[in-house]
This record gives sequence, C-alpha cells and structure tokens, in this order.
Amino acid sequence: MSSPFEQYEKAHPEHWDCLYDIPPWEWKSIVEWIHKIFVVDYDEYGSRGFDYTDQIVGEIQKKYRIMFRDIIGIRYNSWDSFHAALESKYASHDELSIVFVVELIVKFVRDDHVPVDNARCAAGRGYEPFKSKDLLFRLDGMLSNGSKWRVVFGHGCAAGLVERVDERIVNMAEEIDNNYLNDAWFCAFGASTSSYSMAVKHAVTALEEVLSAAGISGGTLGKKIKWIRENNGLRMHNVADKQLSMRANEHFTPEIIYKWLQDGLDIVQKTDTERHGGNSDRIKVAREPAQQAVIVATVLCELVTKKYFVVDAENVS
Repeated sequence: MSSPFEQYEKAHPEHWDCLYDIPPWEWKSIVEWIHKIFVVDYDEYGSRGFDYTDQIVGEIQKKYRIMFRDIIGIRYNSWDSFHAALESKYASHDELSIVFVVELIVKFVRDDHVPVDNARCAAGRGYEPFKSKDLLFRLDGMLSNGSKWRVVFGHGCAAGLVERVDERIVNMAEEIDNNYLNDAWFCAFGASTSSYSMAVKHAVTALEEVLSAAGISGGTLGKKIKWIRENNGLRMHNVADKQLSMRANEHFTPEIIYKWLQDGLDIVQKTDTERHGGNSDRIKVAREPAQQAVIVATVLCELVTKKYFVVDAENVS
C-alpha cells in the first residue's frame, strides 16, 4: 500500500516542474532572511535588539527613487508594520510585489552593504557582521527550491533578481561578457524590468559590436545582414574542433547552422520595432518576443566570438 505522500506524487506529477514567484514552502525562510537584515536580534541578556527597518527603507527609497508604500501599500517605521504589509501581500497572492521588494533589498545589500555591516556594528554589542555575499547565497539557495527567480551577484548590476533560463544559455552570456548583452538580459529577464524594447535594442547593439569585431562591414545590424547575404560573407570554421553544444553532424550540417545564423539575425533585427525610428505611437515589444530575441542574440554572439563563423576572404573582394 502506497503512502499518502506517494499517492499525492502520483496524482500531481507536475508538482516538481512548477516554478513559483515565491515558493510557499520557502515563504517563512524568506521573511526570516529579510528580518536578519532589518533587525538586530535579541542579545544574550534578553534585551531587545535594534530595529533598523525605518532607516534601511529610507536609504533604499532614496537610492532607487521609489516609495515602498506604493509597492506594499502601507506606511511603516518598524519591522512589525513592514512584516504585516508583506504578509498581507502574500495572503492576497500579490507575489510579484514581494519579488520587487526582495530585489530592491538584494541590490542594496549587494552594492552598499549598509544594512548588513553598519547596523550591527552600530549596535555596539559585539555582533559579528554578516557577510553580504553569504546572505545573498543563502537567499539564492531558498529561491533555487522552486522559484522562477535567481539572485544576480554581480556588483552594480541593473537587476537584483532575474528569471531562470537554461544554464547553457546563461553560461554563454557570461562567457561573452558584453556589456550590452548583459543589459539586454537584465531588461528582458529582470524582476523589475520596465522596457522590453530596451532589451531588444541592447541585444541588437551587442550583435553589432560582435559582428564588427569579426570584420563584418556596415554600421547597423540591418546593413551587416545585407552585407553577409550579398557577399556570402561568412563561412564555418573548424567546427569539428570546437566545443559547442550544437556540433555539426549529420543533423546539424554547416549549411543548416549557417541558415540558423541568418535566420537568427533576422529575428533579432525584426523584433526591434524602433529600428526605423518614428513617433511615440510606435509598437512596443512584448515580453516573450524580447526574451526570444535576447536568447537568439546570445547564441549568435557565441557562434561569432568563438569563431564558428569567420569572414570568408575568398568571397569578399
């Protein structure tokens, strides 16, 4: 006879595949994580510690020019009121507001360290300061247990949290290390992104930089695509010696991968709805097309920077 847990698993096979903004089983741990930053715990004599909620919230609001009361809908000057506001949002299933709050705290802890180090030193009770990176790793561990979000550790990055994407694509982007491509990722997959159009524009600029470095003529991406087509200007280069996940074989011939390159360039360029200029009524880019364009741009940058494609001198006069 199967256990109740086994019966549940059989009835809900999607249980392990579903990603949440805030995993229900990690909610309490995430609240405790925020509490560790905002409040110095009781000391060994039982005296109440120092509540820095008002101070830290004020610093975050000034730095990022945003008011927490507009996010979680209440004025607060203590941990108790801040905690109550978070619980209210969670109970009403407004998890995205909580994700936005967590992202602001992540960026502040990561880039300023003030709520982690100075608060406890100011307490004057011998508390060992927390390491900012340790706190971020701890939160990332909680989010890895069922959340669609992960922590961004890079100091000064535009995002504090980004959506989970296939690790192979993420690794490609990190290895390429192009500033425009990084910004494209933050705009497309960041928790508080406000412009998917900018994600595409950054992806286009990243491709323009990478193609220019490879010797492709033309200033804009559209002109570079035209140059490649008219001159048959790229060729596969030593594919068998490369360590790319999409190796050329009987299924992925050089001709097929070359067509992928051309089609991919078209996808990214045509997703940029502002490429021809225009007025303020121009079409805005939606989330999914922007994310697709950024992923495609990442793979194309990988193909060119790793020299799977090089300028074909024989076909270019």
